[in-house]
Amino acid sequence: GGSDDRLIAASPLRRTLLWKWAPWAVAAVATIAAIAVGFVSRGRPTVDSSVVTFEIPPLKNTGTGFVALSPDGRRLVLRVSEAGGQRRLWIRPLDSLTAQPLAGTEEGEAPFWSPDGRFIGFFSGKLLKKLDLTTGTVQVLADVGIGTANGGAWAARGDVIYSANLSGLSHAAADGGQRQQLTTLDAGHHETRHYWPSMLPDGDHFLYVVTSDNADTRGLWVSSISDPRTKRRVLPDLSQATYAQGHL
Repeated sequence: GGSDDRLIAASPLRRTLLWKWAPWAVAAVATIAAIAVGFVSRGRPTVDSSVVTFEIPPLKNTGTGFVALSPDGRRLVLRVSEAGGQRRLWIRPLDSLTAQPLAGTEEGEAPFWSPDGRFIGFFSGKLLKKLDLTTGTVQVLADVGIGTANGGAWAARGDVIYSANLSGLSHAAADGGQRQQLTTLDAGHHETRHYWPSMLPDGDHFLYVVTSDNADTRGLWVSSISDPRTKRRVLPDLSQATYAQGHL
């Protein structure tokens, strides 16, 4: 990909309302395709493809941010600033009006899901952690060295990719294995930072953002876990990207 005809630029949804409430409210739009609506009409069922628009209002006396949708599209995890200033991750099933705090996720930031939806990776202070939703246990995966969350992504093969030390990307085994450097800054092209990794469907290639004072270098790049030295720029934009059904 990378060509303009492969991209969908999403228009801002109810911009005025978002500016009014952000970051205390999260507005989400989901497209539900092929929802079968069974009824009798000339003996044939029909299929209704529709857009569902909904809002998640702010929890009482809280503020919200850092939202991540589960791989099955049924749950949201979000960072909540609770009354008194405590930050924690909360989870909300989309078929419920109730969100619940997740124990052990205090000071949690930038959550991301494992491909099977069992684990949530997140940053807490200078640590990268994972929460097992089945058992409720929290495990430290790595010391990222900084107190700023710059994004993580979970590969299907079990590696967790993350940004650390405002430099290149690192990866560690999801079972708490040793950290390894994945990408390195290219000083010749004045690269200053790699961050916000995002996995592609093959479980090996990933997108990431590169900052540089070189206009031909900064932007959104693609590389792979198996061969991180092979890389190319996809777009000149400094924007986190997510792949969905052949589009970014």
